[in-house]
Amino acid sequence: PLTAQHTPDRTPLSASIPYERTDDTQWFRRFQDDIDAYAKENAQLTDRCCDVLFLGSSSIHLWHNIYNDLAPLKIIRRSYGGSTLRDQIYNYDVVARGYRPRQIALYIENDLGNWPGAVGPGECYDLFRILIGMLRQDYPGVPIRILSFKPAFAKMDQLHDQKIVNQLLREYADRTEGVTFIYITPPPDVQR
Repeated sequence: PLTAQHTPDRTPLSASIPYERTDDTQWFRRFQDDIDAYAKENAQLTDRCCDVLFLGSSSIHLWHNIYNDLAPLKIIRRSYGGSTLRDQIYNYDVVARGYRPRQIALYIENDLGNWPGAVGPGECYDLFRILIGMLRQDYPGVPIRILSFKPAFAKMDQLHDQKIVNQLLREYADRTEGVTFIYITPPPDVQR
């Protein structure tokens, strides 16, 4: 089985996280048009340096003004709507490898829920640690920022699990050098 990349975290990672699919290949290839577009863009990218490499799902992908909003920072965005941590890991070579970022931001929150391939908070946490381990191997010393899960009307049934994952990721970041957890909404212990 895989083990944690850092000594402070002694919780073993599962070598596989089960999910139910009738056709695994079809499920992983559901974003193939996005991945192909990124592969084509990567082939034409002459400068792979950036201030922030954003990896994410629809919240990052649909942030249409990200380049203007974060100017003058140079951004490379590798996100696609509906992606899960497993998608990011599966498509890692295209979306995450071969850049020269000054920092990396992760915002992926589609693994939880009541759909057939959903995972629980513990598995979600393990998937984050696997992805972060891959990033730390390819980008030693590059700061990694994890953006918290956010409440959404469409995902109110996931709120409890989101809070658990946020807490696990916050604790992980607190004890892992180079990893920062950022609440994008007020943390649960903050009263207004």
